Formats: sequence, structure tokens, C-alpha cells
Amino acid sequence: SYRVLRSGLHSPDVFRTLWETLSAGASWHGQLANRSKHGQLFYLQLHIFPFFDSEGEIGYAAIGSDITSLIRQRQSAVQAQLRSAKLLDQIIEDGPVPTFVLDLSHTITHWNRACEYITGFSAKEMVGTQKQWQPFYPQPRLVLADLIIEGLPLDESNGLYIKGRRYSSLIEGAYEAEGFFRPLGPAGRWLFLTAAPLFDTDGYLLGAI
Repeated sequence: SYRVLRSGLHSPDVFRTLWETLSAGASWHGQLANRSKHGQLFYLQLHIFPFFDSEGEIGYAAIGSDITSLIRQRQSAVQAQLRSAKLLDQIIEDGPVPTFVLDLSHTITHWNRACEYITGFSAKEMVGTQKQWQPFYPQPRLVLADLIIEGLPLDESNGLYIKGRRYSSLIEGAYEAEGFFRPLGPAGRWLFLTAAPLFDTDGYLLGAI
């Protein structure tokens, strides 16, 4: 009975919707986690539908497929992605090279301690904003990482950004440049810059670093 076989992982609303759907004479499709009599979790892809007997009494039939192995694979993949994301966060945060990351909306997601040191702007001030230009320029403008996200080739950005821009010979799809930035420190700083695209495992652009 699917009234009693519950895993404790679903909210009461899930089962309320299920029975309301069936009571209305419609079929219900979905995935449910249940527990065996030994307490082990298993997952089912279910199709439950009502039927009526010769007396007009309603009954229910269920066709289910065990998808436990598929769910386990997905869970393992998600956990691996989370571990990779945490590792990336640690590498960026603890790295000695000033580094920041932008997502596809040009919003800063990472601003490491080395970047805080060289710019004088804290991660608390910068993460979640689109002010990546602020430590380097007196007014808003696109930085090299913004060009990566916009997909703008360097020859279409002439006159807009620092001189000496070029395509990286080491990183595919990356841009490099040198420039003097007056706002950085009392006497300004010369910086060598690299901006590179970030991709997910399927090759879709996630942002730029």
C-alpha cells in the first residue's frame, strides 16, 4: 500500500497531491522514495491510475520501475560536482595570484584575498556586484573578463580597453594584456592580466576568470 510505504523524504503535500489527483479520477506520474521492510531506501518511477469495478467502486493500480541505481548515479554526480566546486573555491581563495570570477550575468562570484590585497577592495564589497571595473578605472567599463562573457573578439574592442591586448598562446579562448593602473595604490601598479572562459563538463560557458 502506497499509503503506508513512505520514506520520510517527501513532504505531506506530495502524497496529498497524489491522492487528490487519483480521487478526481486522473492518473498520477512521478518518482517516490520508499523504504524496504529492512529500512533501506529504494526509488520508484510510478504510474498510478484509478479504475472502477462492476459495482462502481474505485480501485487503484500502479506500474513501477526501480530506478534506485539511476538515482544513486545522479546523487554521486552531484556530490562530485559539489566537491569540485568546493575545491575550486579553495584553490581560488588560497591562491597567491589576484583572481576574480564573473558569471554569465557579469556578476562577481569570487574575489580572493590576493585580489583584496592588490586592489584594496574586499570580497564583501565586491562579490554579488558588477563593479569589477571599480578598482581599475575611474568610471564603468568592461574588463577583459567581461569581453570573454560577451564573446567580443579583441579586434572589435579597439579603443575601449587597455592597450597591448592579445590572444593567449597558452589558454584557448583567453585574452592577455599589460597595463598601468593609476587607482591601485599611492603610485599605481603595472599589471599583467589574463582572462579565460570557464566551462561546465558539457562545454557550456559558465563565466570567466
